[in-house]
Amino acid sequence: KLQAAEARLARARFLQSQAEIRSPIDGLVLEINAFAGQFINTRVENQGLLTIVDANSMIASASLPYEMVSSTLLRRSATVRYGERNFRGRVIEVGRQVSIGNNSHPAVNLKVEFEPEGGLAAGLPVRITIADE
Repeated sequence: KLQAAEARLARARFLQSQAEIRSPIDGLVLEINAFAGQFINTRVENQGLLTIVDANSMIASASLPYEMVSSTLLRRSATVRYGERNFRGRVIEVGRQVSIGNNSHPAVNLKVEFEPEGGLAAGLPVRITIADE
């Protein structure tokens, strides 16, 4: 009886460990796609239960007029401004594909990685200023 009880206990502990959701990063939860008590089939891949963003760095993107594109933009210091708050960052990507931007002018996508000290919600409109060389 003792062995059977120990086996049931080990199985219960294993099932409990599988019921806990742990994030690989410290972050902010943007979206919850599951609810308490919902059955989750662990054999199904790519089922997003939560959307979590890294709280230590974020990416702001902008449409940059094609005339302003330069290979020297990459890794340049940048400032991301939201309201009265400024965040330090750097250019991490300058797109290679030209699309139609504001006022029907050719543009490329630009991405700036920055540190949102004190937190900042995703999806907010920001102003990006890239430092001169």
